[in-house]
Amino acid sequence: MAFTFDVEEDTDAELPQILDLLDQHASRGTFFIRGQWAEDNPAALREIVRRGHPIHNHTWSHRAMTVMDESEIRDELQRTEEAVVRITGVSTKPYWRVPIGYRDARLMEIAGRLGYRHAWLSAFADPRGTDSPEKAVEFALARARNGTIYLYHPRVAGISRIVATVMQALRDQGYAFQTVAEIESADDEAAP
Repeated sequence: MAFTFDVEEDTDAELPQILDLLDQHASRGTFFIRGQWAEDNPAALREIVRRGHPIHNHTWSHRAMTVMDESEIRDELQRTEEAVVRITGVSTKPYWRVPIGYRDARLMEIAGRLGYRHAWLSAFADPRGTDSPEKAVEFALARARNGTIYLYHPRVAGISRIVATVMQALRDQGYAFQTVAEIESADDEAAP
């Protein structure tokens, strides 16, 4: 299974703890980076890359893309790609994740022409509303199966403790952690 993180804003409190946690489990997370965040936090972005985690595109401004025209969509993805490459020397391709979950065939086709494949998720695992951390852990563990792709947001206070609990429980159950690309590669190999 994969642990993915949409990095959009205000990650100072949780991102360092998440990176340390992934190191402790000798695992790589998959990080989807918002372009404006990259511009404002180049040292944090470089640290993600330095620790060996793949980074991918989460658009420039994190706005709903289904209402954008083609030039706006292209700009959102290209500006983020350019910023990340300039800061780290690493491309965000081939994956991107749509903000807010809104997508349609037109959006997928435009992104595809730019060299992107959409990386969806199996479980949006952040606490919802008034959910307790225990409820968020219970929700994540109930969705555990080979190939599960979890989504967490480092801007959520306390999320590193939730991820730590989920990772340890899954390790105890015998699960291994991979990147989105590794899961996709395994799926391709398993296909007839």
